[in-house]
This record gives sequence, C-alpha cells and structure tokens, in this order.
Amino acid sequence: SVLTTCAAAKQWQLALETLRQMDTLVVPDTACYSAVITALENRWDDAVQLLREMRAETVEVDEICFNSAISACCSCMQWPQAMALTLQMEDSLCAANGIIWGTVASTMEPKDRAALAQHLQRRWRGNRQDE
Repeated sequence: SVLTTCAAAKQWQLALETLRQMDTLVVPDTACYSAVITALENRWDDAVQLLREMRAETVEVDEICFNSAISACCSCMQWPQAMALTLQMEDSLCAANGIIWGTVASTMEPKDRAALAQHLQRRWRGNRQDE
C-alpha cells in the first residue's frame, strides 16, 4: 500500500498526509494506522497521538501499532511515555514481551532501570500466582 511504502521510505510527512486524506474517502483501518505509526519512528508525540485517534475512532490497536509507538518513544529517549504505552499494551489484549521491556529499559538511566526491574518482578510474581 501507499502508506507502507511511505513508512519504508521514512516519509512520515507523506504518510500522515495520506492518512488524513483517506479519512474523507474510506475509513482507515489498523493496517493503515500501523504503517503511519511505523513511519513516525522519530516523532514519538505524533505516534502516541495516532494511538489516541485509533481508540477514539474505535479502530483496533494491535501489537504492531503499540510496538511502533513504543519504539518511536524510545528512539527519542521518552522512556516514561514508552513505559506508559507498554503498560497500556499489557492492559489491552496484547502482551508486552521481554524485547519490548528491554527496548524501554535501554533508554533509561541505571537508577530507573532498577525500579523497572522491581516492577517487572512484582508483575511476574503476580502472574505466576494467578496460574
């Protein structure tokens, strides 16, 4: 699709503009949003805004959308936002895996990583007790 091509070419402006124009012709779906969020790899605020728009439009936010937005936050050193999105991801039907948490941790200061490790350990223990 055009949006996927824009994402692959790192043309986030064109991808975002195309998504906005699509809204008047067809209803953008998860794949459309996902392609644009992927293109926004260095524009974390726009990526997060698109996730909000997806929810407002009741478009399914899948693991790929979350991963792309989290990666955008991490590439811009916005680890608090990345962590918040990861928690939102876990609260939805998508499960954040170790790779996602590792990506978030890689952007954090060492003292903050310790707090994240403790948080993950508590979550893991809680999940194990539920089994």
